[in-house]
Amino acid sequence: MTINKKDINPLLLDGWLEFNRVKWGVKPVRVKFKAPNDAEIPSIEVVFFLNAKGKICVPPRNPYLGINFNPTPTDKQARLSNQWLEVADYLVEEMRDRGLASTIGLPPHITDVRPWQWNGFKAGVKYTFCETFPYDINRAYRSVRKNISKAIKAGYVCSRTKDMNHVLPCLLETEERQGFDHQLTIKDLELCSELLGDDHFRTYICYAPNGEPACAYIWLHCRGARAIGWVGGTRQSYQHSGVTQFIIKYAIDDLNVAGATSIDLTGANIPSVAASKLQWGFKLTPYYTLGAYGIKQMAIWVRDWLNY
Repeated sequence: MTINKKDINPLLLDGWLEFNRVKWGVKPVRVKFKAPNDAEIPSIEVVFFLNAKGKICVPPRNPYLGINFNPTPTDKQARLSNQWLEVADYLVEEMRDRGLASTIGLPPHITDVRPWQWNGFKAGVKYTFCETFPYDINRAYRSVRKNISKAIKAGYVCSRTKDMNHVLPCLLETEERQGFDHQLTIKDLELCSELLGDDHFRTYICYAPNGEPACAYIWLHCRGARAIGWVGGTRQSYQHSGVTQFIIKYAIDDLNVAGATSIDLTGANIPSVAASKLQWGFKLTPYYTLGAYGIKQMAIWVRDWLNY
């Protein structure tokens, strides 16, 4: 179990919970599990999103379950693992009692899923790209650095923004080009920005020399924690201008100054997406998924097998 005792998970913020409640109609439930002696630590803090049937679900645009493990002060790995096992059973029991409505993604810092496996859950693995600060741009492919220089020389400018009218077109054109739907409106983006505040909801925009929005990227951030790349997009006419690489580099620098400990590009499970993110030289990082055995899960497995 790899643990950063100072982490404050942005997925546990009150504003994030309220946004999901309003936007997706789920019920957020904040729960804390402690050891049998009732001491405050070790403990696990978690937020469950419940659907209308009371089952744990993952609303759209939520990469992971919001969860923090708080151990007692120690650098001994064996002690940390023992504390995790001591309190994780209570979390697993709660999840088993409530039931899962869908597959749940655990954040990358949760590396021991044995308590779930020992209690009848199905554990899978997916991947993302993470990097600890400080980040050296020389780790990126030469093509990435060239694109950043290209955009700067052409007069593109990056900044933070609160104008979601400039952000949404970048998302929409990316949706159309890649065939998916963020399921977000301007009102949704404005609501999330209002609930989380400027520091936690960091919206970056890249403007073309003519003043037109060319690219946008939104990050969820807490000082002292890993920043999460939430949504982003580039308009069609600027796809080959270098702005995508420019805005990511701009966000990396800003998040570093803002006090993030690291960054998560959120996902590396689609070949084309993985190939693009790989160029930054970040560490390929596994994260676990949890599911419940049953007829529905078997049907999904058969579908995937047939597709394969």
